[in-house]
Amino acid sequence: MQINQLYASGLALVKARLPFMVILLGRIGIALAGVVTVKLSTVLLKPDQLGSISQLNSLVNLFNITLIIPVTHFMTRGFLDWYDSNQLRTNTKKYLGYVLAVTVASVVVSGAIQWQWNLVNGFGVLSVMLLVGLNIIAQPINSFGTTGFNLFGFRKTNVFFTNLVAWTSLGTSVLLFYIYRDTLSWSIGQVAGFVAGCFSFFLIWKKISNHSVSALQAHEHTIVFSKKTVFAFSWPFLFTSSLWWIQTQSYRFILEKIQGLSEVGLFATAYALAAMPIMLYESIITQYLEPSFFGELKNQGREGQIKAWNKYAYLYLPGIAIAGAYVAAATPFLAKIFLGKEYRSVAIQVTCWAAIIETMRAAGAMMFQLGMAKVDNRMTILPAIAGAILAPLGVIYFGGMHPIAGTITGLFIAGLIVLVINIFLSYKVLPITWPVKRIVQALLLSIPVTVGLPVVYHFFPEPDYLFSFLALAISALYIAGILVLVLAGKGKTHTSIS
Repeated sequence: MQINQLYASGLALVKARLPFMVILLGRIGIALAGVVTVKLSTVLLKPDQLGSISQLNSLVNLFNITLIIPVTHFMTRGFLDWYDSNQLRTNTKKYLGYVLAVTVASVVVSGAIQWQWNLVNGFGVLSVMLLVGLNIIAQPINSFGTTGFNLFGFRKTNVFFTNLVAWTSLGTSVLLFYIYRDTLSWSIGQVAGFVAGCFSFFLIWKKISNHSVSALQAHEHTIVFSKKTVFAFSWPFLFTSSLWWIQTQSYRFILEKIQGLSEVGLFATAYALAAMPIMLYESIITQYLEPSFFGELKNQGREGQIKAWNKYAYLYLPGIAIAGAYVAAATPFLAKIFLGKEYRSVAIQVTCWAAIIETMRAAGAMMFQLGMAKVDNRMTILPAIAGAILAPLGVIYFGGMHPIAGTITGLFIAGLIVLVINIFLSYKVLPITWPVKRIVQALLLSIPVTVGLPVVYHFFPEPDYLFSFLALAISALYIAGILVLVLAGKGKTHTSIS
């Protein structure tokens, strides 16, 4: 009897954690594609070429985060509500029309900017217009499909398409660059993955089209899709996204003017070495938690919003803190394995601090989730204004002194101040709880790694590939164990500060 009970308990535990394991395996696949991409790009491409590509990506991101993503978030917030009330098909058509209009406008504007100011070095006007247009139309269509599968709970399908994008981008970029040897071929290869991923949209559209209910299930808290509600929800995003872009992306253009394009390539690559693993964990935990988060927010008022946010933060924030601490401590070994020789010395200077900056950014993203819960994102405006002012000024001032150390100093100061503002402001929006004690406990558990790796590097300052791999693998297993403990905790459900 006891054996049967143990078996049943073990089976129930495996089933409960199966969605997370599917997501984890999927993200490992994406991470592997990202690692290979970074390694090959730093071997095949010169720093000035990577600098050009980073500037192009920043221009694409400017249109994407200011015009597309705010409305995409609105679609995500109302997705399940509209599916239940048989409105999702109609609202999706409206969304697609909007994406098409933005694509046309972005192509025209980007061409004018490039023709007038040559903002993106290394690309012609027509190349910029082509790449901007392909990215702006393909990314949101692909994202709608993959996000839809995740919200419906089809984790395996989501994992398939997200990996399809990553590996198709890598393979096409390498193939085209091998043939043509220029930045345009590499960039076209990157967008090819999103084009392939658009097939996910057609599958999700089939499911939406085949769904019907006998009567609309109206509720007092159901989100209404109209120009007024979309604009009310999205305009703070549009405003704050523009400011956020200035805070996080403008350095690529400022640094190029004051120090040169090669410095942009070196710095952006070293920064990405920290950003990629932290964003990887962020995407894993977000993908895992968001279906239940948005499910708990369906038709909820103030008390339900507080409960959902507290539960999300209780599980999300400690893990982000651990991931950031691990990347910061592992910087020398990450640089040895994942970067070309020309980029490693810069990574030693930048990546540790970049990990801290990215951790602060990821923690500050809880303010965004608070806005999603309230369907009101005006509270994100003040922190965004502060970041947009402080980051460029910091890069101009400190970057003029030193291209690498100065730029990271300016970004760090801006990131710290923005996080502090986010925390203080969040308490005024809702009586939520930041799980400070739980974050500290998680960081204390990670001390063997966060102290141990720097000590190892002190005694072995020139590790080879095998040594670096073993150091990362052993420490990663320990960190993974801590993260499992973090996710095993139950999210808090109280509705006030304790």
